[in-house]
Amino acid sequence: MESLLEKLKKFGFTKYEALAYITLLSYGPLTARGISQRAQIPYNRTYDVLTSLKERGFVEELEGKARTFVAVEPEVAFHRYSRSLEELVEEIRQFAESMGVEEQKYAIWRFSSPEEVLLSLKTMMKKAKFEFTLLAPKGFLPKVEDGLRGLLEKGVTVSIYTDEEPGLTMEGNVFIRLTDKIGHIIAMRDTTEVLVSPSLVFNVEEELPSGFKSNFPEIIFSYYIYLRDIFEESKPMNFALNGNGDMRFAVFYHAIQVIENFLTKGFEVDAEVHTISGEVLRGRVTDFTNTRIINNFILDTGDRKVLIGGPFSILEEYEAVGVVLRPKKSHNNEDIQG
Repeated sequence: MESLLEKLKKFGFTKYEALAYITLLSYGPLTARGISQRAQIPYNRTYDVLTSLKERGFVEELEGKARTFVAVEPEVAFHRYSRSLEELVEEIRQFAESMGVEEQKYAIWRFSSPEEVLLSLKTMMKKAKFEFTLLAPKGFLPKVEDGLRGLLEKGVTVSIYTDEEPGLTMEGNVFIRLTDKIGHIIAMRDTTEVLVSPSLVFNVEEELPSGFKSNFPEIIFSYYIYLRDIFEESKPMNFALNGNGDMRFAVFYHAIQVIENFLTKGFEVDAEVHTISGEVLRGRVTDFTNTRIINNFILDTGDRKVLIGGPFSILEEYEAVGVVLRPKKSHNNEDIQG
């Protein structure tokens, strides 16, 4: 009993609320006095307790002469509670975003369970603007498939590194590469956040350390480079243009690979470059460099030609945090292979 009371307290129940709810579940419909006697709650506190439980959806009042109360089934009550919490979480998130804080402090968030990892992944997906990159075994992908579809529906590019052909049917810009180097699940939202979790924690029953998420640039950079090495050694699967031809990228070596494929096959590529300073440049891609060390392209804006590099670039004139590519199809265009 004490253990159950403590668990309910973690969900915001007071001691008397927990006692009243458990008592109603155990005995069925009761009057306030009956609850007071069986749960050992002071009678003058009982109606306040029941009012609070009613407002949160855990108790209902039956119609009749005597005021009688009944507990809502736990499955229904906690579903209502979780739904109201989700609405509150979304409202809090929107309010925080509306504050428009330009520079947030850097942090590391640690997870204590696989469930927390999945919840954080879903939040990252909602906030992605250009590209969501995921390294994960095939067996993990169904856990986030709905979130990946949501990304594609809003035009975000999804880049997946996995160990087997995933068999996912999704419309949009999906880039899939096969690799056997999957010891951890790694997710990157644009190049703003990175999440890392041992894939083992999703396959065993015992509790294990479940990973972390961070927005520290140094940590993001280390995994950006780590994924670059996997990118070089992985096997690409085919991909094709989506309906309107717009392709968003945040991981620059992904963007350069696509630019190379288009330009070498006779396409023209217009680009919209979102820089780290907030400036947006528009023009046509005229040339590129794609080596293991250097990835950049030349953008002709009409007034000048500028050298564009990706996140963490040093040599280039502009550091891009997001790129939108708009290839122009020709009459003899070919399918672009990844």
